[in-house]
Amino acid sequence: MVALALRMLRTRAGSVAGTFVMLALTATVVALAGQVMASGLGAPGPGRYAAADAVVRADPEIAFGSGEDRVTVDVRRAAPLDAAAVARVAKVPGVRAAVGDVSVPIAVLDRRGRPLPAAGGEAAHAHGWDSAALTPYALRAGRPPRAPDEIVLDARLARAGGFAAGDRVRLVTPAGTRALTLTGVTAAPSDQQARQSAAFVTAEQAQSLTGREPGFDAIAVVAEDGRAAGELRERVAATLDAYARGVTGAAAAGDGLVSADQVEAAKFEPSRFGAGYDQEDTDAFLDEVVETLRGHEARASGGRAPDLATFVASAAFDVARLKPGYDTKAVDDLLDAIVRTVRERAAGVSSPDHVRGDQLTSIELPRTRWRNGYDVEQVDALLEHVSHQL
Repeated sequence: MVALALRMLRTRAGSVAGTFVMLALTATVVALAGQVMASGLGAPGPGRYAAADAVVRADPEIAFGSGEDRVTVDVRRAAPLDAAAVARVAKVPGVRAAVGDVSVPIAVLDRRGRPLPAAGGEAAHAHGWDSAALTPYALRAGRPPRAPDEIVLDARLARAGGFAAGDRVRLVTPAGTRALTLTGVTAAPSDQQARQSAAFVTAEQAQSLTGREPGFDAIAVVAEDGRAAGELRERVAATLDAYARGVTGAAAAGDGLVSADQVEAAKFEPSRFGAGYDQEDTDAFLDEVVETLRGHEARASGGRAPDLATFVASAAFDVARLKPGYDTKAVDDLLDAIVRTVRERAAGVSSPDHVRGDQLTSIELPRTRWRNGYDVEQVDALLEHVSHQL
């Protein structure tokens, strides 16, 4: 085998060299794609929000039920925070400013198409210029990006690529490759520069580069002068909790109105020797109350329907190994149908093909025996939750 390889080197040196070049380029592209994808699945670090008093992020873990019946579902990526959530936070007493931010993993390419080394051993991240005021970065040369095809790089990236204002800069992003014009260079303290490389584009372009539905990875909050950060965080948390449950107006302010979640979590001591209500009848009645309240809360929240579609589309389940599970294709097809139903109803479209809530509680999904499937309890918990909102 070794003799054959040596003979090939002598007779076909060009072909062998070409093969090694191709392998090297392939390895570079694969490593680059892996770096971008791995960073895209992680949450942005909090260190860059130097001027913020609080940072809001979506929880990537969803829980159903309580006690022994509690089931958690990890979403592939936490659902983005929408513009309405940013507006809610901005109206909280004591908040001077609330800025939505996205953190987009990117690779900046040099003039020969090779990825520039990024700080911290991770991919560089692009953000909307609106969030730059809350970070340690300051414009050192040039001007901010004003058009979708413009970009600002941090000093380390600009220096590594030999870029100056007016140069075209190529990026690899989750939404594909882009070529933008450099308009400025930013600088930050050395510890931040060593932690992560940064680039800034317009807010609209940052949303586009994510390759997903509009929304924010985080909301940076700045308090009014003299406001305690701890008190502000509590107010913001209470406001967003009410918003997530679809509670508005007086109920969000905490005037004692009962929510669907409160009714669902209510527990009663069974009677022993005195008269008591029939437990099955009581539970059945309260189930109807919960369903009715959820309907009212969904209508009161206005445009919350698309959030249900996002939640369903991003759900992920454990693989059932060495035990029966639900057929993965059947589950995925059902979830696609639910997403389509929610979005079309939100757009005012009605169809006999739309999924109904009562169908989800009675559907019998095919199960697997000799191949992997989705965890039965997790799928059932998700469908039970969604059935109350359809």
